[in-house]
Amino acid sequence: TELGIAFDAEGFSHTVNYILDNWANPEDTYGFETADEGFRLVAVNITVSNTGTEEEEINQLYYTLDFGGAESAEASYYGSSASNISRFKTTTLAPGASTTGDLLVEVPSGSTVDAWSIVYNSDPFGFKEGYQPTKVSLKK
Repeated sequence: TELGIAFDAEGFSHTVNYILDNWANPEDTYGFETADEGFRLVAVNITVSNTGTEEEEINQLYYTLDFGGAESAEASYYGSSASNISRFKTTTLAPGASTTGDLLVEVPSGSTVDAWSIVYNSDPFGFKEGYQPTKVSLKK
């Protein structure tokens, strides 16, 4: 699904480029990298650029996918050997630099992209009092 949804959050510009639905790893010979029963894996391809004036770290833990369930889906560690995705990696970006990668998440089988939102949360462990994550709908 081509998306091209752009948003800014905390000194970074983001573009959700596309989603690979029903992702599977062609190198997963033994079938270890499969979604739980009643779920499927999707790869969310995202480009992040540092729009600030300082070097900043960007971390895959800052992103979750809200699919309307009780809690958001966190990025999976599956897919590290996959040739059909490029996993989003934690990295330090110089001002103006960008990185692109795939966040692999597990969503319920019947769930559709129109109901999803990408959530940017630079405080995944809840240390910042009153902090509000950025949430952006992926509905076109």
